[in-house]
Amino acid sequence: MQKIIWSACFVTAILLGSSTQASTSQTASPRLAPSTLPAQQLTGVMDDRTEQVHPVDPKLEARPVLSLIASVPGFADWQAAEVKPVRNLHDREARTNAVLWEVQAGSQMIGYLVTSPDGQHLYEFSTRPVPELPPHLQAQAAANGYLYGGPALQLAYVNGEQGAELVNLLTGEMLPDGELLDRVPDTVPVAQKTAGSPRVLPLPTTAHAQDDAFYATGLYGKAQLGDADTGVQPLQEFAKQADYRQPTMIVYDAIPDKLYITLSLSKAIHLGADTTFLAVHDPFALNAEQSQPIYIDSRFPVTAVPVRL
Repeated sequence: MQKIIWSACFVTAILLGSSTQASTSQTASPRLAPSTLPAQQLTGVMDDRTEQVHPVDPKLEARPVLSLIASVPGFADWQAAEVKPVRNLHDREARTNAVLWEVQAGSQMIGYLVTSPDGQHLYEFSTRPVPELPPHLQAQAAANGYLYGGPALQLAYVNGEQGAELVNLLTGEMLPDGELLDRVPDTVPVAQKTAGSPRVLPLPTTAHAQDDAFYATGLYGKAQLGDADTGVQPLQEFAKQADYRQPTMIVYDAIPDKLYITLSLSKAIHLGADTTFLAVHDPFALNAEQSQPIYIDSRFPVTAVPVRL
């Protein structure tokens, strides 16, 4: 197996002469219902996405989730902030699976959040800028071609020289063709905050995040092949732990055999009995903006992979 770093926020593994598969395991992702589309059907998808714009329903209201986020240390100013819809996000089959919102204080953007299509369920939030295509690609974007593939993974279709191409909005890089899996939960209960302050727990980290990202990806592959001694477990189960003793990363295959998302974990924020958000970081960040944490709901159907100290 030859591994190549594509860039920040993800690791691409190209399998040469190998029968190893990175398909979803029942143990790692018990609630996952992947939606995929063969690469040869991309032209039809682009036609569908450019026929008519599907704006966010103006009746949607995401303000209740701001109160939840405002209880997180460092986000108190979100309580009085304004939240405005940016766009619908979709799965590979053009079904709306999330909504992207911009958070503003006055006229200044202070972050973004992603919710379920009805605006009631919070998937992720961050003080990073709203993910957008690089300026030189914006004119080539498909109107309804913005996708949400899973935690910290927003994509967009553009009309490239070779036809329809996918771009990672967090890195600006072109992605390999393949069957994009839908790593968004089918159903997530509305996040509930209990009385009192959130319980914030720092997670163990290592000084070699990039090396550990490859190590974790390897363990994930072994677990997919049936190795029961890797320590890999569903992220939701990991988040329920009372004590976090070992450095851990999130790993999931976004495009089987081609694209693996690998994220470092630095903090667990327990807002209630069944509500935990995790701070994730890009182990291959190229600049300060890409190094900023993204806070994700722990109920995403992805895996937590322990790494060496």
